[in-house]
Amino acid sequence: MTLSAETREHLEALERGFFERAACDIGDGGPDRGAHVDFDVVLAGGGLSLIYAAYLARRGRRVAVFDRRKIGCGHREWNISRAEMRPLVDSALFTQAEADALVQLEYDHGICRWHGGGTYPVRRVLDCVVDAERLLTELRARAEAAGATLLDHHALAGYRVGRGGVEVRLSPAKTLTARVLVDGMGAASPHAAFDLVCPTVGGVLAELERRGVV
Repeated sequence: MTLSAETREHLEALERGFFERAACDIGDGGPDRGAHVDFDVVLAGGGLSLIYAAYLARRGRRVAVFDRRKIGCGHREWNISRAEMRPLVDSALFTQAEADALVQLEYDHGICRWHGGGTYPVRRVLDCVVDAERLLTELRARAEAAGATLLDHHALAGYRVGRGGVEVRLSPAKTLTARVLVDGMGAASPHAAFDLVCPTVGGVLAELERRGVV
């Protein structure tokens, strides 16, 4: 398997992140009450934040999203249940047929095992393998079509909170002001007190025969 330069850079950044958090200047001094701001909502992190970006932008809100990588960049599948996917349709972001098309595989049942404990069967829990790359690509397109501002390759440098909103500072040098800043950066957030841990539930392996694996 050949990894793209962007993927290698992301893996190296994750490795560095386990040892030290990126410096982030946080404090007071943001927009005062009644001051003009550029956006209603700024979303930090370009993963599932795109759901909020598309939804809010479609409802006339001024929305911006930034991410240190390309926004909406997914490289693997995610697991979810049908019940957890229902809001995609209820929000009118996707039709039922479009949501169904995101599911690559659905398990009849699963099991939970604990070291030194028993085995417990479960149903309708993380049983759908969703094509995350397709989901994020389509969410990005919907957000852009609704007028959201997307800032690829911009990292959070810091923010200042005021009575009228927040001033968000990005790297490379750029400043945004908004009523609300939503932190969707996960383990990369300056506020995170944990490292990223994600158990593998299941996935879809394609092209193994062509690559000579099986």
